[in-house]
Amino acid sequence: MKGRPWSDIEVDLLLAMSQRASLDMISLRLNRSNSAVQAKAADIGLQLLVNIEPTKKIKGRSAWTKEEIFFLTENINQISIREICTILRRSESSVKGKTRKLKLKQTIEP
Repeated sequence: MKGRPWSDIEVDLLLAMSQRASLDMISLRLNRSNSAVQAKAADIGLQLLVNIEPTKKIKGRSAWTKEEIFFLTENINQISIREICTILRRSESSVKGKTRKLKLKQTIEP
């Protein structure tokens, strides 16, 4: 069965994220299944990262991975905090706290 067609923007995002983000992160960002992302990557000759680093627990909370921090810094002015929370599966207070800690400024409407 054929799914929905890929837009040029989605292909550009796939290319941009392919060397720094895992398959799961790309799938979440593009709102596509892992298998759809893998198939498109194969079609255009990309190799994807499966896992960058496991999430570690710190006092009952999940530590931020390098991948999550990269995603936050790359997208803080592209999408809203709520969208970032949904994609990263983190609370708004967690995302806002990490944004403050990294001294990131959001220039788009929240």
